Amino acid sequence: MLTASLPSWTRLPGNGAALAEVRTAYQALSDARAELARFDADARARAEREDLLRFQLSELEQAEIQPGEDDALRAERERTKGAEKFLAACTRGEEILYSSDDAVAGRIASVAREIAALAQLDPALLPVVETLRSAQAQVGGFGRRSWGAMPAAFVSTQSG
Repeated sequence: MLTASLPSWTRLPGNGAALAEVRTAYQALSDARAELARFDADARARAEREDLLRFQLSELEQAEIQPGEDDALRAERERTKGAEKFLAACTRGEEILYSSDDAVAGRIASVAREIAALAQLDPALLPVVETLRSAQAQVGGFGRRSWGAMPAAFVSTQSG
């Protein structure tokens, strides 16, 4: 306690008022030191927060975010979520249309050849042959434009 650390004259009769004054002053000093310590801690916390906010602001400025970019990023994220399903559908489509033994493109070509031979006997079948050849060209063109491009487009979104 404070009394034990004070000189012996403070315990003499008549010095009670002075002792009370010293105790009050000592308490005020202790309170002020504690307040200063809290203030210093708050100042450090504010400085750290300011540094963090400056860093975050710098990062945002360097990102050069454009209006509506968040919507585009959300759409891209949704598109790439189903990557396995997307690639599986592309593979199945390529197999069904072109690469399997009974691919659609091959079947259409086969039917077109058969009908073309019959059109030699009956020219009324020529429009059917033309329709089949057109369908074959459409299927082939679709494959070159779509199945070939889709995986590349997907891969480009994954690398960015």
